[in-house]
Amino acid sequence: MGSWLALISSAIIGGMVLLQLSRFNNDVQRDSYLNMMEDVAYNNLEEVLSIVEYDFARIGQNINDPSETVVLFADSTDFQYQLDSNGDGVFETMRYYLSDTTALAYTDNPRDRILYRVVNGGAPEKISSGLTEFEMTYYNEAGAETTNMSIMKSFGVRIVVESEVVYDGDYSKVAWQTRVTPTALVMY
Repeated sequence: MGSWLALISSAIIGGMVLLQLSRFNNDVQRDSYLNMMEDVAYNNLEEVLSIVEYDFARIGQNINDPSETVVLFADSTDFQYQLDSNGDGVFETMRYYLSDTTALAYTDNPRDRILYRVVNGGAPEKISSGLTEFEMTYYNEAGAETTNMSIMKSFGVRIVVESEVVYDGDYSKVAWQTRVTPTALVMY
C-alpha cells in the first residue's frame, strides 16, 4: 500500500512540476512576444522622430523679416509653418497633421492613426506607423500656453506609438515628449 501511495504522490508532484514548467514557458513566450512588439513600436517611433526633429528644428529657417509670418496654422494635431530651406528667398510651407482612427481601420489597434507631412501643398506623405497620439502645445516668450500664432516662441510635442497588433489584450506602447524652441522664433 505504501508503494502505491508513493507512486501516486510522485505522479501528482511530477504533474504539478510539469504544470509549473508549462506556465513558465507560456510566460516567457508572452514576454518575448511583447518585447518584440515593443521593439517594433520603438523603431516606428524612431522613424517618426528622425523626420519630425529635423523638420521642427528648421521652423522659420532663413526667414529674417520679423513682419513675415512663420507659423501659419497651429492647433493640437495640425501644424503648418514656413521656412526657406536653401536661402533663396522662396518660402516653403510644411504641414503636419494627424488623421482620425478610420484611416487605419484595418489594423487590430483601434487607436492608431497616420501622421501626415505635406510639403508646399503637395500630396500628403505618411510618416507614421502605429502612432496613437500627436499632440502639440504652444508657448509664448514667458512660457505660458498660447494659441496666438504671432507670439509663439516654443512648442511642446508629444508622440505616442503603440503596436498595431494585440497580444493577450495588450498593446506595446512607447512615448516621446519634448519642448522645441526654434531659433527663428526667438530672434524677433
